[in-house]
Amino acid sequence: MSTYEESQHDRTRDGKYAEMAGSAPESVLTAPAESAVSDHPEQSYADSGGVGSTEDSAILGALRVTEAISAVSTRLPLLTEEQRTQLGERRSALNEGAWGDLSERAWFSIRRIDADEATWASMGGRDGSDLHVVNPNRAAAEAVYDDEFYRTRNADLPDSHYAAMSAAHDAAVALTHRWKIGRSEYPGWTQEAYDHLTRPWREVIGSLQPDDEARPGSWDARPLHQED
Repeated sequence: MSTYEESQHDRTRDGKYAEMAGSAPESVLTAPAESAVSDHPEQSYADSGGVGSTEDSAILGALRVTEAISAVSTRLPLLTEEQRTQLGERRSALNEGAWGDLSERAWFSIRRIDADEATWASMGGRDGSDLHVVNPNRAAAEAVYDDEFYRTRNADLPDSHYAAMSAAHDAAVALTHRWKIGRSEYPGWTQEAYDHLTRPWREVIGSLQPDDEARPGSWDARPLHQED
């Protein structure tokens, strides 16, 4: 059992706790930068289902992301100890052995996407240093971990609690950038990479959003070491 202090928060920024309690807004919405939409209209956030414009499709997709991240954030405090343990075990396995290289490529690509979005925001006259301005859904994904950390920071909790928080954060971040899977400028951000980051949550808790396969083929190609 251990009690975490703010200085131990693994995403502490500028030497202090990054988010205040309740930092995830009740309703957040973001769409791709205009240049990204026009250059890659076939890769909007989601299939519009008959909606007439790429912008409409992007808005609908962003709303789906918002709802999915909110569902993860709401479920996280309700997890049982068994679920938290399973999430932690799967996440540890995904960062070892045959999966380790994929994890590194996935997060490298996510950092590049984040940096590009900040640059686009600055070029558009917005504050590229403020994640809530750059991409509100991305800020909500960070708050999945941060808000739960803040809520339980004074409690004496097992390590599995924090491992589950990290697994939820991984899934939320992957959801944020799901629409950019396959983009040539982010070669490491593939469907396999997305399925990798979301695997613990999807296996232990359930589906993140309806377009995800129930069991991607990549999971069988790269089995976890705990599996038979």
